[in-house]
Amino acid sequence: MSFDIPALVVGLCSHGLSICRSLGGKGVPVYALESDKKLPGLKTRYARKRLISDINGPGLISDLVKIRKEFKTNPVLFLTNDNMVRTIAESYDEIEGLFCLNLPPQDLILDLLDKKNLTRFTQSNSLQYPRTFTISRSQDLNQLKDLLRYPIALKPSTPLSPFKALRINNENELRGQIEHYQDSVKLFLLQDWISGTERNIFFTNFYFDKNHKSIAKFVGRKIRAFPRNTGGACSAEPCYRDDLLKIGLEFFEKLPIRGPVSLEIKEDEDGYQYVIEPTVGRFDYYILCCIRNGVDMPYISYKYQIDNTVVNTNENRRHTIWVDFEKDFPVYLESFQNKGERKEAILFLFKRKVFALWAWNDMKPSLYTWPKSLKKYFQKSMSIFKKIFRRQKGAFAWSTLFITFSNLLLSKILRKKLWYRDKNDFLIKR
Repeated sequence: MSFDIPALVVGLCSHGLSICRSLGGKGVPVYALESDKKLPGLKTRYARKRLISDINGPGLISDLVKIRKEFKTNPVLFLTNDNMVRTIAESYDEIEGLFCLNLPPQDLILDLLDKKNLTRFTQSNSLQYPRTFTISRSQDLNQLKDLLRYPIALKPSTPLSPFKALRINNENELRGQIEHYQDSVKLFLLQDWISGTERNIFFTNFYFDKNHKSIAKFVGRKIRAFPRNTGGACSAEPCYRDDLLKIGLEFFEKLPIRGPVSLEIKEDEDGYQYVIEPTVGRFDYYILCCIRNGVDMPYISYKYQIDNTVVNTNENRRHTIWVDFEKDFPVYLESFQNKGERKEAILFLFKRKVFALWAWNDMKPSLYTWPKSLKKYFQKSMSIFKKIFRRQKGAFAWSTLFITFSNLLLSKILRKKLWYRDKNDFLIKR
């Protein structure tokens, strides 16, 4: 099957790469924009690529207007981070009518991107949200001294800040972190810490049509995060939870939502579920987990926007785990230091997996990272296993090390074709 209407993907980080592979593998002509020439995603064969100066700020708008003139029809536009979504929302009038882009109203996008507004959204839906306070500098802490209950979570109000979240155990630590980041973060959120690990964090993904009706849905769960317990997902798995889907729908259905959205939810140790944060206007970093488990969100979005076709999703139960190897591997090795996590870490090796960069029919992005990665992770693994040697019998440590590397190198080999053909690297060389 082939298509005439192109897709334009802005950003070739690993989930931008997943979007290109999803659409390009189905015959969609895919073009991609990127500003970082060192990203491995630029090596993919599934898109024609162009380097531009800025994909996260105002320069993106002018480049999109210029590039649109090179297409006969309006391309379907895919964004890959919150700064892009914000930029488009703030300047939507300049590109309106030039691209196929199914987004909510601009003011709603900007409200949802700012975490300080989430208390209002959750209260209107009677959903649980952690107690939250906002401050801009360490001096403001004096007013909150009797209200804070440690540990707390410290977060920046806006996305793509220097950190995602930090666990803070006391006032001195809190003051130090705020003073460290206050030059680069305008507003901080202080929230009650929700008990549980990263495995208690779930994500509900939806695609809403122009009538604000959900036409696709998927639930997943973090396995590990980088950094541990406070960072973004570096491995995730499907999770079949209708109760979580209900929470996600309750959050979004009362809003004039269109296009791709997701809601992160954390379930504490007592089973209470709290809204953490939404994503709007783009797919999440772990989109490949949705794709490989039968809910191909990029293709669903593309088909709906070109001819209003609703693709029937068939969420399979093969339970394929998504792994961002470059970030997950160091965290995975650290789990061997915790006796309670060691058994699960070994069982993880034998589960069905898909990797963020690696694909048998598109090997160049992964191969591009190997020289640096192999040296880095060999040193990291040796450091961790030296610690295990001090506490465990040598035979156990060596067997674990052998199983780990054997599985990573030999998993599913001989099951896929190794050949592929090249496409043009750049739409226009500069």
